[in-house]
Parts: sequence; C-alpha cells; structure tokens
Amino acid sequence: MPGTLWLVCSICVLVAIAFSAWSNTRQILRTERQLNLTRTINNATASLLSSLKDAETGQRGYLLTGDEQYLDAYNQALVSIPALLGTLEESAKSPGQAERVRLLGPLVSDKLAELKQTIDLRRQNQAAAALAIVRTDRGKAIMDALRTRLTRLNEISEQRLTREKELSRQTALGLEVIGALGIGLLLALLIGATITVYRGTILRDRLHREVAEAKDTLQVTLSSIGDAVIATDVQARVTFMNAVAESLTGWTEQEARHMPLAQVFSIVNETSRARVEDPVGKALREGTVVGLANHTVLISRDGREIPIDDSAAPIRTEDGSIVGGVLIFRDISGRRSAEMEREDLLARLNRSNEDLQRFAYAAAHDLRSPVNSVSHMCTLFTRRYGAALNAEALEMLDIVNSTLKRMSDLISDLLAFSRMGADEEQPAPLSLGEVVDAALENLKPAIDGAGAVIEKGALPEVVAQKGLLTGVFQNIVGNSLKYRQADVPPRVEITSQANDGFWVIAVKDNGIGFDAQYSAEIFKPFKRLHGPEYPGSGIGLSTCKAVVERYGGRIWAESEPGSGATVYFTLPAA
Repeated sequence: MPGTLWLVCSICVLVAIAFSAWSNTRQILRTERQLNLTRTINNATASLLSSLKDAETGQRGYLLTGDEQYLDAYNQALVSIPALLGTLEESAKSPGQAERVRLLGPLVSDKLAELKQTIDLRRQNQAAAALAIVRTDRGKAIMDALRTRLTRLNEISEQRLTREKELSRQTALGLEVIGALGIGLLLALLIGATITVYRGTILRDRLHREVAEAKDTLQVTLSSIGDAVIATDVQARVTFMNAVAESLTGWTEQEARHMPLAQVFSIVNETSRARVEDPVGKALREGTVVGLANHTVLISRDGREIPIDDSAAPIRTEDGSIVGGVLIFRDISGRRSAEMEREDLLARLNRSNEDLQRFAYAAAHDLRSPVNSVSHMCTLFTRRYGAALNAEALEMLDIVNSTLKRMSDLISDLLAFSRMGADEEQPAPLSLGEVVDAALENLKPAIDGAGAVIEKGALPEVVAQKGLLTGVFQNIVGNSLKYRQADVPPRVEITSQANDGFWVIAVKDNGIGFDAQYSAEIFKPFKRLHGPEYPGSGIGLSTCKAVVERYGGRIWAESEPGSGATVYFTLPAA
C-alpha cells in the first residue's frame, strides 16, 4: 500500500476519534446544562410552593387573631413569588414547559387574590365572612392544582435530565468504542506503514542499483557508438566524451571534463571561415534540437580540419527540466568528397546536355534548309512538267511531297523540343482556365472543322510558364481531335481535382483509343501507334512529359481501343 494511502487512512481515523470526542464533550455540556436547569426548576417550584404555604399560614393566623404580625410571611410571599415565576419562565426552554409555566400564573394570582380578599374582610372586622370564604375550600383547590402542575413540571425536567444522562452515557460508550477501534487501526496502520517504508527502502536500493547499471550501460553504449558523442551540464561544460569524440577533437575525456564545450569543440564555416555558434549552447538556450548548417568544419586540437555533420539537444528530466545537453557529430569527409564528385558530374552532364541541345538545334536548323530546297524544286518541277508526266510519275511526286512535309513537321517539332529547356520565361501564378482558352483558340480551325465539343470544368491556379502549359494542352487536345472516330463528333472534357498538394488534370475524349499496354510507350520521342493515315511526328506527348516533369509532376494515360482515352498529369498547387 502506498505511503500516501497510509497517511490518508491515519488522518481519517484521527478525525473520527476527534469528532467522537467533540460530540461526547458537547453532550456532557448539554447534560450539565440540563442538570443545572433541572435544579433551578426544582428549587423554584419548591420555593414557590413554600411561599404560598407561608402566605396561607400567615393569612389564617391573622384571620383568627387579627394580629398584623401574622401577615409578615404573606407580605414576603407577595415579594418573592413574582421573582420565582420569572425564574421558572426563564428556565422553561421547551415550548411545553413554557406553556405549563404560563398556566401557573393565573392559579398563583387566584390564590393570592383569595388570600387578599379574606385579609381585607378581617381588617374590616368581618371575620365571619372571611372564614366563610375559607370554608368554601376554594383556596385548597387552587393549592392542589398548583401542587399538581408544579410536580408535573419537575417530572418533565427530571425526564429531560434522565434522557440527557443516557445520551451522555451512550456518547461516552461510543467514544470508548471508537477510541479502541481507532487505536487498533492506528496500530495496524503503523505496522503497515513500517512495512511500506521497509519495502520502499528495498525498492529504493534496487532502483539505485538499476540506475547505476543503466548509467554504466549508457556510458558503454555511448562509448561504443560509431558517432562522436559529447555530453554537457546546463552550463555547457563537458561531462562525457566517447572515444570517437576524443579522436575527432584531439582532446581526451579527462582533459576536457568541466571545460566549456566551445573550447573543446571549435567549428567554423568552411567557406567564410567565420566561427560557428556552439550548437549545445543554442539547444540549451532555446530548449530545442539544433543542427549545424552545411559546410561546417571542426578544427581539432592538432589543427586538422574535419567536415562534420551534427545535432545537439537538451537533456530533460521526466518533469521537463533541462539538466544538460548532448552533442552527436560525425566525420563526413567521405560524403563531402562524394558530393563534390557528384556536383562535378552534374556540371559536366549539364554542359553535355547544353551541347546536345545546341547540336540538336543546329542539326534541325541545317536539315530544314535542304528539305525546303528539295520541296521547292518538287513544286517547280510539277508546275513546269506536270502536264507531260503520266499518272505513275505524278503519284511518285505526291509521295515525295508528302514525305518532305512529314520531314519538315518533324524538324519543326525537333526544334521546338530542343528549345524547350532554353525558355527564358519565368514561372508565375496563372489561371489554367486562361491557358486552356489560349490553347483552344490556337486549335479553333481544327475544332470547327471536326465539329468538336470541348467541355471545360473549374480549373485551378498554378505557378508555371504560360507558353509551355499552353503547348501541353494544345498537344493533348490536338491528339483528341486527330484520333477521333469516324462519323462521331469529337467530345473532349477537361477537369481537375486536388490530391495531396497537387492538382490532377484530366483530358478525356471519345476517340479511337489505344491498347493499354502502350500507355507508357506513347510518351517516348518519335513513338507512334498508328499508321501514316494519321499525321504527326511522335514528339508532342514526349514534349508534354518533359514540361510536366519540369514542374515536379507526372503524366500518364488510360485507354481501351474504341473507348476513347484519358490523359492525366499533375501540377503542384499554387
């Protein structure tokens, strides 16, 4: 049982004993008050009855002798009786007693009036008349009634006293029982508390051993870990260093103990050579985990410069109080070398891509000139000698012109593809609805010619380059118009939906569709799924893919032959 529970139980027992003692004392005081009250009532009733008897005795002596000396007791009774009635009225606490005392007044008044009447008649020398009144026994009846009422008043007072004495006896008995039980419980609680303290002592000793073992285990773990570890107190003074930290800093734990961390762990910016703030000091000040900026080097005690990566955090107790800090860092020389090699390779790759882009542009530009020349010569040849050529020769010229047209379109698409990465337009917030409108305006002759219906849903705002996105929609919608079903007016739906920080744009048509196994192939350069009856170079969708991926999105298509196709692509939300 926890010590707190033992304490609460002990307090409850003591409160119970104290309450019982208070109740017993209170009952004793009530009994004592009732005893005094009963004595007062008994004395007052006895004195009242005695005074009336004395007055009656004096009256009879005066009636028989006419001597005024016999009236001394009567006169004293006239003085004492009102005081005695007042005492009884003050002592009558209960409503019943007060009513009985109130009824005594008229009887006493009647008795005194009867005595006064006979005394007055005797003073007037009418002794016979006075004795006649006495012989009526009216005075005796009044005295009997008074004795009865006074006796009843005394009995009631005695009954109340007896009841209070019984309550006092029961309260005292209860106090004895509660006291005995309380002492027994306190003894049991004392024994239990002793056992709890003994067990707590054993538990404390075991916890101390466990803490010591955990501390040893932690120290062994930190000493064995592959990263460098330094622990400090709340003043950022070194309290622990593992072997890796000793190797990197050039300080031993014994040398560095209680020294400021900034003196042992000296770091600077690799480029500016400016001193970098001690991360543990910042972690202790802000109460949060702190990491180093990139390109930080550690200046070891022997002057070596070691690129490092680290993080520092405050050490907190269970109640959240900060008792120190811990710094974990590692030598990243190998990683830095790899990063430098990767940056060099990336720079060379960018130069190679730029060279390839320039070559593609130059090659496409140089190819256009001879193609245009051959096309022009074919046109002149047809105009001059067309009438002299037979049908077979004219058909051959048509094939040549068609081939030249496809080659010219391919060169134009190749030029557009090569120039895409060199677009100097800066990304800016723009409405996709306006981009789609611009693309549809460019396709208006094809839309009107095909009798197509274009449905545009609510489209979001994104950050991109308007020219590139216009080309994306123009290519996708243009394919929907190109690959339409015969005798079926094209229908294209453009919709958008938010998904995890991106907008998913869908362009759905009712065209001829394609086999789903080619859904990835169609985005490769020069890949075409249909024959020469459908014009095109195979560059359009690959250009769309390059634009979408340029903004961190992706593009894919879903389709079935004869059931139309849906091209999806994602763009980051603005």
